[in-house]
Amino acid sequence: DALKNNDLVDSKTTIYELKKIFTDDKNFKPLVWTGNISDLYYFIILIHNEFQTVESIKPYHWQVTCNCFIKPDGTSFEPTQLKSQKLPKQNAEMIKKVASLLN
Repeated sequence: DALKNNDLVDSKTTIYELKKIFTDDKNFKPLVWTGNISDLYYFIILIHNEFQTVESIKPYHWQVTCNCFIKPDGTSFEPTQLKSQKLPKQNAEMIKKVASLLN
């Protein structure tokens, strides 16, 4: 709910859809990421590296992220776009709080 309540994923996203992304279920549809691309970058850094909420899949974590999340216009993110991002200035604390809830 925190991802939806903080306008990071589309408000129509169900908990069921969200859980499928974070499990081993290969039968999922990508979630619409409505936050900034730097927010997605930081969210993945936190759940993958810092909190280790998800299994480490380096160096493929950016490709997996692009498979799991799409832009609001339906297009895909590119791994090179994601890995070149910097920490968000505005939403860093909120993103960290949201990511910590998945732990």
